[in-house]
Amino acid sequence: MSSALEHEIPELLETGEVLSWIRDVSGADLVFPGHPVVIACAIIALYGALPPVIRVTEQGSMEALADGRVPGTGDCVRVALHALQSGGTVSEMLDEMRRYWSRSQAGGHMGNVDPGIAQAMKLEPYFRENVEPWLALSSKPQYSGSEQGKSQ
Repeated sequence: MSSALEHEIPELLETGEVLSWIRDVSGADLVFPGHPVVIACAIIALYGALPPVIRVTEQGSMEALADGRVPGTGDCVRVALHALQSGGTVSEMLDEMRRYWSRSQAGGHMGNVDPGIAQAMKLEPYFRENVEPWLALSSKPQYSGSEQGKSQ
C-alpha cells in the first residue's frame, strides 16, 4: 500500500525542491539544524540509491554533504548518512538518529529539540516505507554509461 508521501517523489526528483516538500509534509519549514530523520528522508527522495550519495567528490567529501539540495548542517547530515549505511534495521536506524538529535540538543539549539522531534515524526512514515526498498536498490550493481553494454 502506498502513502500520499510517495506520490510527491517524482516531482521532487525533477525539481529538487526538498525544502518545499518538507514544508508540505510536515506543515513547517525545516527545523534547524535538521533532524537526521528528516535529512535521511530528503536524501532518499533526492537520490535513487545509496552509492551516489556516499560517492566522494573531488573536494573529498561525500556527495550528500556537498549537495546544496540536501538540507541541514554537516553533523546532522553525517548522522543521517551513518544511519543509512549502518546495515541496521529500520528501527535501529531511527533510534540512532533520534538519539543523536536528543543527545546533541538539536546542535545546541535547545528551543528546536521538540519541534524537530515533531517534524521527524511526521516524516517517519515516509522513512519506514521507503528506506528498505531504497537500500535494496543500492545493493544492485550500479553501472556508469561506459560500463553499459559490457557482458556481466
